[in-house]
Amino acid sequence: MANTSCSSGRLPVLLLLLCSGVARLLAAEVETDPAAAALSPVIIPAVPVPAGLVTSTHWTNDAGDSVRSVSLLLDGAMTLQVVEQQVAQRSAALTITDLVSREHALAGINGGYFKPDFTPCGLVLVQGRESSALGSSALLSGCLGITPQGAISLRASSDGEDPRWRSALQAGPFLIDPGGHLGIRPATSASPIAPRSMIACSAQGRIALIATSATTLYALARCLHDHPEGFGLADVERCLNLDGGPSTSLVIAGAPPHPAIPEGSRVRTALVVVAKP
Repeated sequence: MANTSCSSGRLPVLLLLLCSGVARLLAAEVETDPAAAALSPVIIPAVPVPAGLVTSTHWTNDAGDSVRSVSLLLDGAMTLQVVEQQVAQRSAALTITDLVSREHALAGINGGYFKPDFTPCGLVLVQGRESSALGSSALLSGCLGITPQGAISLRASSDGEDPRWRSALQAGPFLIDPGGHLGIRPATSASPIAPRSMIACSAQGRIALIATSATTLYALARCLHDHPEGFGLADVERCLNLDGGPSTSLVIAGAPPHPAIPEGSRVRTALVVVAKP
């Protein structure tokens, strides 16, 4: 997570199956021709896992660099849970891998922003308890909310909180604005090249958690808009940037949990994948 001034008995079997699925995915990636990946998007066939489907894609960003993205398309029986680590120092926080293990989750991704003192920046609502209020920074343009029944929604911060939410997390910017239009303009393509984490939703309501290696926000927005199939979706109706930089991580539970995108810095808040109530 970026540091910003505001800016039952079946589980072991499922984890074994997931570990096998991720292994097949990684093996497929090893066989990918890097030269071909640099010319056009190369999509690794989706691999089923307990949390849903994992898709990996290699493509070229606007700087001519090769980018790897990993997308976890959530199964309809799965939902998200916001996790906040209320610790005074970043060094005391757990990694995404540790959080996935602690929460007995099937996957996890970093998300949300925090201040230099490691307190959250923007809305953080966990199981009905709000530890940080809705922020007004231009960066924090969107909110992810989860109802008690596990329904997930993405909406503009300007629309305020949905009273039906039990958990929520504010982040931004929108890479794809609601309605399917580019949320990042070419003029901002000079934004820092960094790893990225995000959540996307299709017009049919399918949810994907996505993490990438280093790229710009504009290049990522273009790829989401032009090649949604590379992220396991038929289309991207909206996509909210969750975070970026060295703390970017998408961890898929295995034995032990396996980082699909290797993690770096420890985080204040994160999202984990769990079964719906």
